[in-house]
Amino acid sequence: MQAAPRVKAPLLDLIARNDGYSSVADNRRLVDAAASTDKRLEVYPGDSHGWDLLYLAPYKARVNALVFDFLHEHSQ
Repeated sequence: MQAAPRVKAPLLDLIARNDGYSSVADNRRLVDAAASTDKRLEVYPGDSHGWDLLYLAPYKARVNALVFDFLHEHSQ
C-alpha cells in the first residue's frame, strides 16, 4: 500500500471474491490508491487465487481474454 501512490503504469488487478489470501476490499483500496490514471479492478466469483484465475477457474477463458486485451492495448 505504501508504494501504491507511486504506481503510474496501467494497472489491472484481478481477484476472486472469496480469495483466501487477499480481500476485495484490500484490492479496491490498492487500486484506488494507485496514481495510475488507467486502472481497473475485476472481481470474479469463487475462491481462485493468482494463477488459478488464468488456468483453473471455470471462467479462465474470460480472464485470459481480459489479460491479453489489456496487455495488447498497453504494448502499442
